Amino acid sequence: MDSVVDTLNISHLNVNGWTLANSKLMEGIVDALNSHIISVNETHLTENEHLYVENYKFYGHNRHAQHSRAVKASGGVGLFVRRDLLNHFTVSVFDQTFEGVLALQFLINYRAIHLLCCRYISHQKIRLGVEMQKVFLHIF
Repeated sequence: MDSVVDTLNISHLNVNGWTLANSKLMEGIVDALNSHIISVNETHLTENEHLYVENYKFYGHNRHAQHSRAVKASGGVGLFVRRDLLNHFTVSVFDQTFEGVLALQFLINYRAIHLLCCRYISHQKIRLGVEMQKVFLHIF
């Protein structure tokens, strides 16, 4: 197997809002990490908003609506996959049933070899154990 997939570099960022005002900074951070896969949470994106960073494909799961009392959107998760990985894997969204959860499947020769999940739980939903058990039972 090619060296690019022998050792995958995976990073995580809590971006606490990806806006027009900070997009160049965020792009620079993602670029500097140079990881194969970068998980991000708290994108604060809603509906069909999308992120773009050169040399990466973004898979996102945004909030469907902003709470009526919220000053700005919150939550939202995503995974940046470096484009050179797409030469080795067929990547697809495996599941996004639950808000704040995104699971990607990585296939080689029609065999799933990796399943990567990104999860965000707001501080209002601290029932982590119960919620995560429900999510994992659903996905796996």
